[in-house]
Amino acid sequence: DLIKDRLNGEMKAAGNLVSVLTEKMKQNDIMNAFQIIKEYIMENTGYDLPAPGQFCRTVMLLLFQMVKELDTMLSEEMKKKTDETLQEIHQSANMSMLQRKIYSYLLEIGKDIHFQKETRGLDVLEHCREYLDHHYMDQITLDQTAEKYYFNASYFSTLFKNYFGKSFLNYLTELRMSKAKEMLTDTDSKVKIKDVANKVGYHDANYFIRAFKKFYGYTPEEYRKMKAQDEI
Repeated sequence: DLIKDRLNGEMKAAGNLVSVLTEKMKQNDIMNAFQIIKEYIMENTGYDLPAPGQFCRTVMLLLFQMVKELDTMLSEEMKKKTDETLQEIHQSANMSMLQRKIYSYLLEIGKDIHFQKETRGLDVLEHCREYLDHHYMDQITLDQTAEKYYFNASYFSTLFKNYFGKSFLNYLTELRMSKAKEMLTDTDSKVKIKDVANKVGYHDANYFIRAFKKFYGYTPEEYRKMKAQDEI
């Protein structure tokens, strides 16, 4: 807040620019993120390198707000390095040096975000495995699960498939069908097919029967009879 107050009025408000810049960094689109900063600087300085103090304030405002928006995606080491980087930017002697330092910093942030995503992604997927094992009977979707772990649905889908070797839907379907088979194998309990469907996340028994047959090649009732015959 102190920094913001100090910078207030020095340059025109960045407004939505910070949001756009932040999204580019989240997407690891370093070149366009750099272009956004470059154009903003040019627009506000008349295409000439201003006095060092004014120049520092211009870049500090953007980088400070950007890093704040990216806070949860950055490592503590990267956050701490921001102060050092801003100091280096403050010492830039010309526009060329400034641009090199900004671009280098954006590259470092991009690598840090990517590394944090990959590392965090593996932990999240193991947690997701446990979550699905305990909640397969609930109405679960890819979008809801991705949101639960603060991931973009498309990115989470790719991460999930690369890790488990199958799509989220196929994994969940396979899990549900396996659990359904366990219940149907217990011939003593005689659980009704519609109850089995409910217990594995299908509220429509007919849909469950069709899905089961598509997955195994026979209906739940046919499977139950087969198991009963095996026990005779």
